[in-house]
Amino acid sequence: YYYVCFYSGTVLQKYRTSDDSYIGDVNIGNGSWNSLTITSDSKKAFVVDWETDGKIAVVDLDNLKLLTTYQGSGLLAWPHGSAVNSNSTTLYITAQYGNFIYKIDITDPLNPNFNQISLNGNLPNTSPSLDPHDIDFTPDGLYYCVSCEKSNEVRILQVSNDSLVASIHTGNFPQEIELSTTSPYLFVTCMYDTTDPGTRGSVTVINYQTNNWSWVKNIKTNMAEPHGI
Repeated sequence: YYYVCFYSGTVLQKYRTSDDSYIGDVNIGNGSWNSLTITSDSKKAFVVDWETDGKIAVVDLDNLKLLTTYQGSGLLAWPHGSAVNSNSTTLYITAQYGNFIYKIDITDPLNPNFNQISLNGNLPNTSPSLDPHDIDFTPDGLYYCVSCEKSNEVRILQVSNDSLVASIHTGNFPQEIELSTTSPYLFVTCMYDTTDPGTRGSVTVINYQTNNWSWVKNIKTNMAEPHGI
């Protein structure tokens, strides 16, 4: 199955991949629903509301039922990117403005435990600095990668202790991340890269092999503000 959330909507929709047929939906309430991540067993989704005081809808995907919503004053400031680890115990959410991400213990998803992880060693804050946008894991699950749209870089942190292991410069305004499982490459869309005439935006390619984190190239041909990937 695949699922669709809506920037200006109230539902999460479910479709079958074999024929694109509509299966059903679940009402998750009003929100600026920007991203979602699904547990490895395909049982739960975490849908992210990108607002000043944002929230996360926790959905039972088998029964299309809203289980709970993580929300509260000051709990989630501009949450955006989302990723869940392979054993479905930890949910990571980027804070769109600032220098940190949220690390949420979801061992019991109905009773989450929230923590903040700084990406630059300073105390977590919401002043525009790195501005993390998206997050994803390496295929081996040992590292997570965060695109930082204000500092124009991808920061790579070790899952075991949340320490920074590399910082790779990207094109201007990096957004969404995807990692290949058949080759050691990470791809990040950079919406406002304008160094070449006739194009606006690029895709930065990064080698994600352990101990060989490195910039490979920027793909720029015929780009027009690439975002999703």
